Amino acid sequence: QVKLTAFAPKEVQIKVDDKDTTREGCLDDDEKARNMIQEMQALGARQKASTHLTPAEFEKDDDSNFHIAFIAAAANLRARNYKITEADFHKVKMTAGKIIPAIAT
Repeated sequence: QVKLTAFAPKEVQIKVDDKDTTREGCLDDDEKARNMIQEMQALGARQKASTHLTPAEFEKDDDSNFHIAFIAAAANLRARNYKITEADFHKVKMTAGKIIPAIAT
């Protein structure tokens, strides 16, 4: 059961022309922005206090660490987004195998 509150229009100020000095926006927008800033600062403080992350060594030949699976999933999501052909797991693994030695040289 969804409870809806009654609609109450906001009092919004809009500039009429370039010479108008009215500050555009809604009065309660500033309060919402301040609340969101405080919430984000609290999240940042909590993140700093959490355990420190350590980077993992990339290993393309070890399928148990799911590094290539993650790369394949991310690449295919991007391919779908831009409507280009997706790559299968083995093609991604082969491409990653060619990129890593190129970066090292």
